[in-house]
Amino acid sequence: MDQTIQTASAGAHQSSRSPARVHADECLAGRGGISYTPAAPSAQRRPTLQKNHVLVVDDEELYRRAIERILRRVGYDVLMAPDAVEALQLISAKPVDLVLCDIQMPGINGLELVRQIHEVQPDLPCIVMTGYNTPENSIQGRSGWTSWI
Repeated sequence: MDQTIQTASAGAHQSSRSPARVHADECLAGRGGISYTPAAPSAQRRPTLQKNHVLVVDDEELYRRAIERILRRVGYDVLMAPDAVEALQLISAKPVDLVLCDIQMPGINGLELVRQIHEVQPDLPCIVMTGYNTPENSIQGRSGWTSWI
C-alpha cells in the first residue's frame, strides 16, 4: 500500500513514504515533539514477572560461569559461590529462589550444603548436580533434594 503524504519538511513535494517513516523523520528533525514507539506485539503479550534469583554453587569456575551464562541469557538473576561457606553467606544476605549445587566440593560437600540450607530455609528448592553418579550419592542424596542432574 503506497500512500502519498505531504509533510512540512517536504513542502509542496509529494512523498511516497509510509506514515511510520514520515513520523520517524519528523521526530528526528525535532518536529514531532515527544515520540512514542509502541512495543512489538510479542513484547506486549509477555507477562511481566519478577526475576528469579538462582544461586549456583560449584568449585569449578568454568562450570559455574557456563551455567551463569545460560541462566542469564534466559532471564534469571544469578548469584555464584565457589564453596558451601560462601553459598550459606549469600543465602542469608540475599533473596534466593533456587540453588544449583555440585556434590563434589572441597570442605563442605553439596550433600551437607543442602542439609544446612534446609535447616534455615526448608522450602528452598535445591537441584544437585554431579559428574560422579555413584550409588552412594544417589542413596545419601534422596533426603531433602528437589531434583538430581
